[in-house]
Amino acid sequence: MGNAPSGAVNDSEDDDAEFYEQEGQSPSSDKDSTEGSLDLGALFDHTLLREAAGKIKEEAHESFLQQHLSTIVRWLQERRDRHDESIRVSQFTDMLVNRGANRDDCFELFSQFDAEGEGNISVEYFLELC
Repeated sequence: MGNAPSGAVNDSEDDDAEFYEQEGQSPSSDKDSTEGSLDLGALFDHTLLREAAGKIKEEAHESFLQQHLSTIVRWLQERRDRHDESIRVSQFTDMLVNRGANRDDCFELFSQFDAEGEGNISVEYFLELC
């Protein structure tokens, strides 16, 4: 069956070929589409799941920062021009929430920059990081 000579295909490959013919696909196109895909066994490995969730969370925050970066930088520059030395988490989250951002995302982003966890960040330090 399929494109291979009859003597070259074993029973399991023959079953696969029949399946793909019924689905309107070829085995080679399936290999191309699954190349680099996730092994289903990984769905039950808690360590891999935690790592994957962490990567997704990091990417989401990077995306959130990229989305609001120009707004944050302008706001920080205004604060610096007014000679404010530091900003509080409430000021930061309020500013972004007023522009349509999610409060939890704002808090988590601020926490990434607030290494000491005090709820305050130096305006100059924050600008350097952005």
